[in-house]
Amino acid sequence: MEIQYGKPSSRGVRFVELARPRVFPVASPARLAGPRLWHAPLAIEAATRGQGIALANELIVREELAAGELVEVMRTAVALEPYVFATRADRWNQPHIARFRRWLVQNFDGATSTPKAPTKTASKVRVPG
Repeated sequence: MEIQYGKPSSRGVRFVELARPRVFPVASPARLAGPRLWHAPLAIEAATRGQGIALANELIVREELAAGELVEVMRTAVALEPYVFATRADRWNQPHIARFRRWLVQNFDGATSTPKAPTKTASKVRVPG
């Protein structure tokens, strides 16, 4: 069994989609202009420090958005591949796997597109470029 990004392509595997988070640009509310960065962990850290704008998804930056450390620069409807829980089909209903799967689904339920705390969206963003 595994949690993976993207749907499995192997035969004989069952899976359940856990989350399909939106992807959007984020930046420190103190500084909405700067370089555009990519390498998710480094880019998000730099954006949190006011050193640019990064692409993130709502699972990765949920806490920073809720704390006001980052703001969503623009609202998007972009969602990439889902995160899934997958296991061999013949093991799908084994009690320990079924319990773990139910726990995952319950804990991911509502984890995307409906944040627990309100997120702030930047207004009047000017990005040099």
